[in-house]
Amino acid sequence: MGTKLSLQQHLASSERKLGFVFANRYRVTEFISDTSLSQLYWAEDIHTLDANAQATRSILVIVNPALLQIENFALTLARVLPEFATTLPAVIDSDFTMEGAWFLLALSEGIVLEQQIKPLGRHGFSLIDTLRHAEAILGALRKTPLNSAYGYLEVGSILQTLDKQYLLLNTPIAATLKILSTSNQTKSKLSLSSSFISPEVAMGNKPTEADDTFSLAALIYYMLNGHLPFVLDNSIEAAIKKTIPATVIKLPEHRWQALARALAYKREQRQANPDHLLSDLNNLPVPQPSFLQRYGLALALLALLASAYGFYQWWALNSAQQRSHTLATTDTDTKLAALKVEAQRLAEQQQAEYVEASQKLKDIQQQQVEAEQRLAQLLEQQQQLTQQADLSTAQPTNLANDQQGGLREQRLAELEAQQKQAEEALKALELQEQQTAAKRQLEQEQQAARAAKLASQMAEQQRQKEAAEAKRLAEEAKQRELEKQQAEAKRLEEAQQKEFAKQQAEAEAQRELARQQAEQQRLAEEAQQRELARQQAELAAAQQAEQQRLANRQRQQAEAEARRLAEETQQRELAAKQAAEAQRLANLQKQQAETARQKELQRQAEAKRQEEARKREQKRQSELANLQLAQSTPIQARPQPQNTIATTITVKTSTQPRKMVTETLAVQPSPYPPQLVVKTYGDSESYKEVKWDNTRLFGSVPTSLQEFGNRLCKKSGMGVAIGYHPKALDENAKEIDGGGYLCK
Repeated sequence: MGTKLSLQQHLASSERKLGFVFANRYRVTEFISDTSLSQLYWAEDIHTLDANAQATRSILVIVNPALLQIENFALTLARVLPEFATTLPAVIDSDFTMEGAWFLLALSEGIVLEQQIKPLGRHGFSLIDTLRHAEAILGALRKTPLNSAYGYLEVGSILQTLDKQYLLLNTPIAATLKILSTSNQTKSKLSLSSSFISPEVAMGNKPTEADDTFSLAALIYYMLNGHLPFVLDNSIEAAIKKTIPATVIKLPEHRWQALARALAYKREQRQANPDHLLSDLNNLPVPQPSFLQRYGLALALLALLASAYGFYQWWALNSAQQRSHTLATTDTDTKLAALKVEAQRLAEQQQAEYVEASQKLKDIQQQQVEAEQRLAQLLEQQQQLTQQADLSTAQPTNLANDQQGGLREQRLAELEAQQKQAEEALKALELQEQQTAAKRQLEQEQQAARAAKLASQMAEQQRQKEAAEAKRLAEEAKQRELEKQQAEAKRLEEAQQKEFAKQQAEAEAQRELARQQAEQQRLAEEAQQRELARQQAELAAAQQAEQQRLANRQRQQAEAEARRLAEETQQRELAAKQAAEAQRLANLQKQQAETARQKELQRQAEAKRQEEARKREQKRQSELANLQLAQSTPIQARPQPQNTIATTITVKTSTQPRKMVTETLAVQPSPYPPQLVVKTYGDSESYKEVKWDNTRLFGSVPTSLQEFGNRLCKKSGMGVAIGYHPKALDENAKEIDGGGYLCK
């Protein structure tokens, strides 16, 4: 946008500390409001000055970046903006970049509705002012190109000008979204956070007039209460939570029901259009009180009517005196001033009457509650009396009960008489109220007729005065135009004379200039010829020097090329020598490694042969010892297999037993027990192998356990048992019952 930082970055980094210039032309000066569709700022055009030599003000509208993510939104907005170049307010400039989109509106003064309501706090506007604002906003909506089904009304985008006109600043964006929603390009792709836009439109559906009803109702609620209808929730969140707005105390019950209906979350539950909503709020009949309520309020209403009638008579007398005094005055300006004062006084009086009537209405409502309580008490007493009468009827033998029954009947008769008297009094009050209302209506009609007649007379006088003033101004303008034409003719004549003298002087000057130019041309040609000869000589010398320089340069290049080729040859030879040396070293290292490996293999093979020879010798000695033992021991005296390394038996001879070793192992087990370890192969642990951690700790297998060990090894997939340790440990470091075997 003509600056190092984009407009969005400026606003984000400055935290609304404004005053920077964007697009090399506009200075952002003041924040206005933030809506779900845009952000609004006051901006100054530093290239254009107004009548007071100040930078021209306008309103900067920055489009919500989330809207630019919608397919075809930017393209549609670019096509829509030129259509608003001639509307009010007019779009005077715009731009689309990778960072965002913005446009300027030709407005220099005004205040948005949100800034008017915030200073009032919880008090808000009065009901009369609220309805007046609502009607003006609806009129502004009708003047937009959308006409109806606007859908995107928000308090932060409604501007009131100095002449009390309302303008909708987000209309170009609203028109773009409405075009896209018609083709379902925004459905399920748009989610606007606003308390004034209906849930259907906020979620991308096409707007209808019922959505304008919701928006206008939310605006009316905000103007009356000074806070949002759903507090901190937007319309979508409120619809999900089914939030019920708090009651507006300023509204009577029937008006509040009309406003609450317009705030419904479903279109079919609202009024069909905003006009019906305003009609309901203005013209809904006040619910008729019940007979008992009217009986309780009759005296209060009569007193109120009497005081209002007396006040009206006093006001009518003063108005008649002031009107007669005004009509007697011949000065039209004085009459107009008096009318304005009278209108202002009447407005203040009506406001005071409205406040007084509101207070009296509250008092009447309180009296209604008290009357209902008293009526409930009377009904309860009557019911108790009736019950007692029934009881007394059931026991007629008791004289005291008869007397009490008579008293109750007398009390009921008195209550019925009081009720009849109240009904008659109420009928009389109703008749008197109707007569008073008819009389008051007649007086109001007469007063309205007199006021209309006076207004027409004053308008006619004002029109005549304006016509005379216009005629006088036209004559003055005509006289000024005639004087201007005469002065212009005189000025033209003087200008013609000056122009003729100027032309003669210019002709003489041109002749002198031609002579001087001819002389200068001759001198220039001579100098040019001399300069040409000098340049040719210098060119020849320069060509000769250049040829010599080129020859020297070619010779130097040839020498440098020869040196370069020689150096490259040396480098290639050196590289070949280094490669050969590296290959030789690699071969030498490979030979050394192979020699070491062969020696290691020979050493391992020799150790293996020695180990096998040692084992064969041990096995042979063990078998020999076992054979000798088997031959020298009777079958009945041979020991049973046990899980021990050496077995001792007692052999009885003549008189003295003798303990002797019957089995000697060729290799004794180590005092340190071996342990099973689990080895895992592969990342997935799909293959595991169980092995002994140290096979050298095993001793020879006792002959008595050889067969059992062989069977155990075969079950494990091996052949025979070649080693045994009585205290071998499993993989959990626990001693194996019966010892462990080394299989092969």
